[in-house]
Amino acid sequence: MTDFSFHAQDRQVSGPLTVCVITYLTSPYQVEFFNAIAAGGEVVLRVIYLRKQHSEHPWGQMELMHEHLALEGQYEVTGEAIRWVLGADLTVCNYYTHWFALTALHLRHLSARPWVFWGERPGFLRLGWLGRLARKVLLYPIAKSKAPIWAIGRAGVAGYLRDWGAAKTYVNLPYFSGLRRFRIQPRSAPADERVVLYSGLLNTRKGVLAMAEGFQAAAKIHPNLRLIILGSGPLEKQMRQILSPVAEKVQWEGFREWHEIPTFYARADVLCLPTRHDGWAMVIPEALAAGLPVITTVDAGAALEMVSHGVNGWLLPNSDAKAIENALCLLAKIPAEELAQGSAAARESVKGHTLDDGRRRFVAAAHDAMAVFDCRRAESKRVATRLLLTGTYAPDGLRSMKRYVNLIQLVTKQWAGAVECVEPPVILGGRAWMPSRLRKMLGFADKYVIFPMVLRGHAAYLAMCGYHCVIHVTDQGWGPLIPWMGGFRVMVTVHDLIAVRASIGEIPGMGSTGWWGGWFQRCILWALRFPSTIVCVSEKTLQDCKRLVGKGHDFHVVLNPLDPEFALQLKAENGVPDLPASFLLHVGNGLWYKNRAGVLRIYAALVRHSGLKAVPSMVMMGDPATEAERQLAADLGIESSVVWMARPPTSWIVSAYDRALALIFPSLEEGFGWPVLEAMSRGCPVFASNRAPLTEVGGGAAEYIDPEAPQQAAMLIAQRLEQGDVWRRQCALMGRQRAEMFSINHFGEQMRAVYAGMFTEKAQGE
Repeated sequence: MTDFSFHAQDRQVSGPLTVCVITYLTSPYQVEFFNAIAAGGEVVLRVIYLRKQHSEHPWGQMELMHEHLALEGQYEVTGEAIRWVLGADLTVCNYYTHWFALTALHLRHLSARPWVFWGERPGFLRLGWLGRLARKVLLYPIAKSKAPIWAIGRAGVAGYLRDWGAAKTYVNLPYFSGLRRFRIQPRSAPADERVVLYSGLLNTRKGVLAMAEGFQAAAKIHPNLRLIILGSGPLEKQMRQILSPVAEKVQWEGFREWHEIPTFYARADVLCLPTRHDGWAMVIPEALAAGLPVITTVDAGAALEMVSHGVNGWLLPNSDAKAIENALCLLAKIPAEELAQGSAAARESVKGHTLDDGRRRFVAAAHDAMAVFDCRRAESKRVATRLLLTGTYAPDGLRSMKRYVNLIQLVTKQWAGAVECVEPPVILGGRAWMPSRLRKMLGFADKYVIFPMVLRGHAAYLAMCGYHCVIHVTDQGWGPLIPWMGGFRVMVTVHDLIAVRASIGEIPGMGSTGWWGGWFQRCILWALRFPSTIVCVSEKTLQDCKRLVGKGHDFHVVLNPLDPEFALQLKAENGVPDLPASFLLHVGNGLWYKNRAGVLRIYAALVRHSGLKAVPSMVMMGDPATEAERQLAADLGIESSVVWMARPPTSWIVSAYDRALALIFPSLEEGFGWPVLEAMSRGCPVFASNRAPLTEVGGGAAEYIDPEAPQQAAMLIAQRLEQGDVWRRQCALMGRQRAEMFSINHFGEQMRAVYAGMFTEKAQGE
């Protein structure tokens, strides 16, 4: 993404950028990619290679058609390499565990000139806390610089986001290679066999022993299976021992040169990559381009972006021999026409993954990295802009609001150089030793007496320094801050007005507790009527705002995005405890409108009247069960089938979505409905209330039920579950396609448009 239009004049680099890349090895893949970038002419590319060859990768040398230096064995060129590092417009550090790479990284940081870190996030043999400490020390400049991080794949982006926080700029820039040589190779796999190819090192990280065990077991059952092993490594002897009972079905090809590889892909039906960790795995796009569906694990970065389970391959939860055996047995029995469909889908899935696409993305990322540094320098020379976000009050533990603030930071940092999140101070309240009522009252003082003064004072100070400030109130619950911010442009995100509507009697029987709660919600409504830009997270919320808040506002709808964590294949932390083998799922807190009692009644009706041969269990994830909810489950006779999981980590929720038969989400009211989107993104079927905004989120990909008619809801759920895997696969496909419409990039573009209008109006007004 590029910078705000009103910052464009700050860019001071003319002509093609000079980009210096420090990388490890002259592998054919890297050389091919850098040759393509250099040939494009958009940038002047110079590459410093730390090594020419590696014992595990004895590739022959390709012609390097770009400016380069190789340090291995030629240390007399070190001085020239340092001049390249310091003299380039942008330096890209693609390695750090080498003395020269680490020195260059620190020198470039000290020079205060633009640089980025580009690489795979460590994921295998990370050395636990010792490894994390070592990386924090070695990569100290990343923490102290605005240097962007170019990650290899979405998994890398999410990992670095956890490592370094939302305050940095992250770019998904994976590896690219020329796939045409795999596409044009004529297929020669025998029609009466199912040939499996493994290509890569034979080492522990690649999980090859599990593959050997899985193939041996599957080949004993299915004589039509064959295995080609392309590669060498320290585990070859052990693999030969494991595979000895089926040795006649295994073809050992050893290490082959880069140009020879496509012919072996042409002899196979599928690629098997049982990796325990691969930041990307180039063999995956190669196999897909050759028309080979891929059997691999969720620990391969390329698999998470390119492999759709059951469409162009099979994703395994880990490198497990039994899982590999099951996948190979499925392959052995798959009809030829279905395998042909998978082959066509494989080719289609990487049609756009080309060297040209990689070159364009590299050049765009380089210009955006320059903008991050250029904007920061320009701000010291003239009046600039500053965006202030309201954070969350830590003692409240509002996970969804914290997530929203993090997402705003993530997208704004890519194109707004000066963004700050101002957290409410924890001064009077939030102390665990205080009585709960006193803690809550003093917390209100922190949030609505002290915090407005802090925020207003900070904005006033920035204004004195010559900045144009826009204040983004990220939750309507912070509405009482708005009257304090007179003289500044204010933007408010309204997630829902459920509590406000309850307080004014629009939701019978659901008024706020006590006079204080009702008064406070009416205070929020009063504050929202002050002039501001209002962003609503759904059309339903927009209609409520227009009706209750009134005119005089600039209204926008920006639908919430899918949190990048849910777009990845996360692993559960130490496993998810106590999940049944077959279960339905509900995710939500204990607020009345989440209708957890309704979930229990629907489930009880399903148990009593569904006619299902085996009724699945019910898993409730969210706030701990209340006494009333447990009593209701007992009265309905379902307490033994309901599993309560209080405040689970995200990885547990992800795992539950992946394994659940369906999500049941019969909310009475919502502002958006995160769980519906999360479940769809994971391929989990959804039964949601037939009310907006859940119908906005689910579209045609969800099944809709009346949340106040448990019998009818149970009948529909039973009918769909009886349809089995066919229905589930259809729901998974439709859900994932629907979830793609809520991408973080689309969210960022919409928010950018709103911010740009506010900043432009402010600048024109002054």
